[in-house]
Amino acid sequence: MSRAWAALCQIGFVVALPATATATEPDGPTWMMRIGGSLEYGPDYPGARSRGFTPVLSDLELYRAEDGPTFGAPDDGYELPLFDNGWLNLGPVGDYQPGRSAGDDARLSGLDNYPATFVAGLYAEAWPVADRLRGRIELLQGLRSGAGLQASFFADWVEQHGPWTFSGGPRAVWGNAAFMRDRFGISPAAEANSGLPAHDVDAGFSSVGMTLAVSYALSPRWTVTLYDAYGRLVGDAADSPIVQTIGSKDQNILGMSLEFTFDTGF
Repeated sequence: MSRAWAALCQIGFVVALPATATATEPDGPTWMMRIGGSLEYGPDYPGARSRGFTPVLSDLELYRAEDGPTFGAPDDGYELPLFDNGWLNLGPVGDYQPGRSAGDDARLSGLDNYPATFVAGLYAEAWPVADRLRGRIELLQGLRSGAGLQASFFADWVEQHGPWTFSGGPRAVWGNAAFMRDRFGISPAAEANSGLPAHDVDAGFSSVGMTLAVSYALSPRWTVTLYDAYGRLVGDAADSPIVQTIGSKDQNILGMSLEFTFDTGF
């Protein structure tokens, strides 16, 4: 429930923007904002077998009207493109990541669990084939102690047909030792308290997978998206007793989002 409340607070904060930010057509250079809320069905925590529904803030992008919006996959972070020449765009990026506690599964009792956190960093996105093939990397640092550093890699093939947009491609996540230890490690103290064997982890890839999405533009302002994001835990993450005993290597998220684009008025 804490994950759901945190996500709802994110969405509520953005929706509560000033009433002057209306969906009017800009009469000159201005900043536009695209926001999206999703309902997802997926693992209760990283590596979990149990699943549930969670509302999330799925999209948050501020961009110059003259540049136009960039393609966004459902699992992209919240970005601010400060440089965009059509082939390459980059800037700061952030995201929200849920935590893990015994409230998610009683069998987690005694483990070194962790709270949810915001992560922030930089992204770079390139289009080797204009409007079709996208490559992207996000480098994100957790904003709470011990959250660690992660690098997420994306590739998407994009097809647009009228109001329809079809996209999909591979994904991979790499984490430093702190990131891996936070989510998949078991300390000697946790071994004594939980009954699960100690598990030491190193920096490395934690998952590989694929994301598929289909979007339909209901109007120039409103878009609905259905998506499936699958990840397979690998390496030290897959070998963790948390995954082997309690959870699952297969991590799949089904979601539906609704996005709205408006003129910020500045």
